[in-house]
Amino acid sequence: MTRILVLFVLLSSRGLPQNAGSGQPWDRIFRQSWIAGTNGDVSGARDLTAKGWTLLVAAGPSAFGYADGVEQAYATTVTFMGPLPASRFYSEALKATGPPSFRSVRLQILIHKAFRYSHHQEVAANSAYEEALALCQSMQPPPGYFAQMLRDFADLRSRMGDPEGAEKLLSRAVSAPSYAAVPYPRFGMQDAPTEEIPGYNPGVKAQVYEVERLLRDRQYERGGALADRVFATMAALPRRERYWENDHFESIARAYSFTGHKSEAIAVLDREIAASKQSFGSENPAFAQTLERVAWRYINDLRMLGPARELIERAAKIISVSDGEASDAMSFIENTRLRIAELEGTTDAVAELKAKIREIWIAVHGANTKPLVLN
Repeated sequence: MTRILVLFVLLSSRGLPQNAGSGQPWDRIFRQSWIAGTNGDVSGARDLTAKGWTLLVAAGPSAFGYADGVEQAYATTVTFMGPLPASRFYSEALKATGPPSFRSVRLQILIHKAFRYSHHQEVAANSAYEEALALCQSMQPPPGYFAQMLRDFADLRSRMGDPEGAEKLLSRAVSAPSYAAVPYPRFGMQDAPTEEIPGYNPGVKAQVYEVERLLRDRQYERGGALADRVFATMAALPRRERYWENDHFESIARAYSFTGHKSEAIAVLDREIAASKQSFGSENPAFAQTLERVAWRYINDLRMLGPARELIERAAKIISVSDGEASDAMSFIENTRLRIAELEGTTDAVAELKAKIREIWIAVHGANTKPLVLN
């Protein structure tokens, strides 16, 4: 059974690719892949993505639209097959853009990667932002979106528990160029509905930002009251209209955890789990994805490995039935187990899990490819 990220589960089937495309032959093929996948033909989507990727690799990083093509390959794969197989496109593209002559193309790919990973693989997103920052500093003048990129990087560092680093980035953003939009990815993503939908509340995300601000400013009573209103608004929306619901829950939970209010953060994460269970059912892979996301919040934000382990084991039981032990979905579970073992310092368990991830990868993708261990 196909593993689909919660973000895309919430989107309607009309969520077609939104970038205009570069007019290159792979654009049409990636669009066909997206359509095939949304119509349930995952095998066909995978084959079309592979065909488009072959054309893109043959053209090379100097081709117009190369970075967008990489993003198209990632988006068509992550939607229908999960983050592990999709991440190889970023890895291969970054290897191809190593020479200094491809600096601007590499920068765009790094920004895409940082954006995609910023809410579920913060360590990898941080690394991408750090390299993007170094590239921007090497350009004279820096790109026109440098200020906004610094602010977004600061937001990530704040969520990772580094307020001092975030403040330094924000200080630098004050004098940085700010006359162009950051080239964030659009393919396969629908940040907001393109048509009016009854009951959709476009102000929810703004309210979440306000909750975060109030909690950072130690206005806990006002922040908590507004958070309750946000939760009530989301609960009243039909399922297909709950855009970014998981991110809203987790943004508020992070704000609580980083101000030392762990019990409040845990309560918000419990709300997220309950809402997902009610929507998808306790045996649905989408519910397993929620358990995985919350497990990472316990790991990265709350530093509580016991609850994280319990959640990932619940997710593993679901994925074992829906996708099987030898699947990309289970490999993602094993990566979470690996991170817990690394933090606990259990050397034998780390070695065993790395070997298991390799075995799963070989079973799914063959022996001549290299598994990607998520940081």
